[in-house]
Amino acid sequence: ILARSLSHDIRTPMACLRFGIDAAIDTDNIEKKNNYIRRMDDELTRMEEMTEAFLEYASLEKYSFHLRLKDTNINELLLSVGSDCSTLAEKKNIKLIYSLPAQAIHHIVDFHWCYRAFQNLISNAVQHAKSTINISIHQNNHSLYINIEDDGDGIPKDKQKVIFEPFIKLDKDRARAQGHFGLGLAITAKVINWHDATIKAGYSTDLQGAKITIRFPLN
Repeated sequence: ILARSLSHDIRTPMACLRFGIDAAIDTDNIEKKNNYIRRMDDELTRMEEMTEAFLEYASLEKYSFHLRLKDTNINELLLSVGSDCSTLAEKKNIKLIYSLPAQAIHHIVDFHWCYRAFQNLISNAVQHAKSTINISIHQNNHSLYINIEDDGDGIPKDKQKVIFEPFIKLDKDRARAQGHFGLGLAITAKVINWHDATIKAGYSTDLQGAKITIRFPLN
């Protein structure tokens, strides 16, 4: 499946390269020739980045055997990730709202990988939100829940289960323009799975956009 997806995604830059080579050979105009070469260089960079992302995802499973699990303050973890994403949010005039319990919530996780997973989710929400993102935590006797909600256009119901699969891009034109390969949420889902937790996408009744819910079981 991964190889088929990569093969499908790599055809576009390859076609652009072929067109650029043919066009550069056919023209005697130096300015046009240089322009074609610049465009080909951009496509080569994209192919390199895509291949690197593919190889990273393909070898990701080996890291699951080397998790550094430790007691972690989840409040501080989310605030730290939010701070890391704040510059991007400010550029897009997106407000990050935290609905965190006054008492710190602790759980046993790998800080590095959970940081990366939450960073993927919050930065993805920033890309799609119109003005607001809400990050919240709550728990009961059985589970710890982390919700990331935004006021964007939301995720179509028929796509909510597949967005965590590799190479899934809901907005292909924007993903291509921004250099996204549809692996961020797939990596996030793997990390959550490593922690015996679950992740699902849904609808935010508060913000009218997307809602991502992560559930960690409490033993």
